[in-house]
This record gives sequence, C-alpha cells and structure tokens, in this order.
Amino acid sequence: MKYFVDDQWVYFIKDEGLRSGDLFRKMAVQIGYDTGEPIYEMFWDRDDDSHSQGTTDDWEEAAEQLSSDSEIPLQIAEKIMAAIFTHAEENQPKNNPMVRLAERVDDENEFDTNYISFYSKYGVGT
Repeated sequence: MKYFVDDQWVYFIKDEGLRSGDLFRKMAVQIGYDTGEPIYEMFWDRDDDSHSQGTTDDWEEAAEQLSSDSEIPLQIAEKIMAAIFTHAEENQPKNNPMVRLAERVDDENEFDTNYISFYSKYGVGT
C-alpha cells in the first residue's frame, strides 16, 4: 500500500512472517523528491518511531540502511527498496498549477498584497 502527500510517497510494508508484536512487522518507508528525483528519507516502525541514517538517492544504500536498522535480511531489503525506487521513479509528482501559484504569491512576491490577499492550498491524492 502507498500514498502520496506533500511531495512524498509513503510505502507501507507488512512482514507476515513476523509475530504481531514484532517491532518491524509493519513499517512505513518515506521517499521524498527534494532534488526532483526519488530520495529515501526514513522509515517508521509499528510504534511510529522514525529510523534514519541519512537520506540517499541510491536504492542499494537505502536497502543497507533499512536492513541494518530493522534487521531485515539484506537480500529482502534490496528487493523492497528496488521495487519502491522503481515505483517512485515512474510516478513522480506532477506539476500542479496550485503549487506554482503558491510559489508566485509566497516566495516571489509577484503580487501586491497590501490591499488584496491570495491564499493557496493544495494537496495531491493518489
């Protein structure tokens, strides 16, 4: 399962081979797009504690981090991260016109807002 929010994909993983109380039975992996390309940022365990050794745009390095933090065997972590990165590369955020309007209003100060205000809010669904 996956969802997209705030220029990030979040992938949910469930290991049916682990007992229900195991910390890493359920995890969420976060992939961001700060550079325009998929970047592994972190993952959360079933208790919603985040784990990160730093960001990377290399799926193999992300797999090593996932494996070392969660004790998932490296071969399995590699399959997980390869699939996640493939999906993230093929399904990058679309250029939303509301994003551009928000940049023009908030970042570039293109409009005189002394007498009029612009508010933009946007979200992306899957």
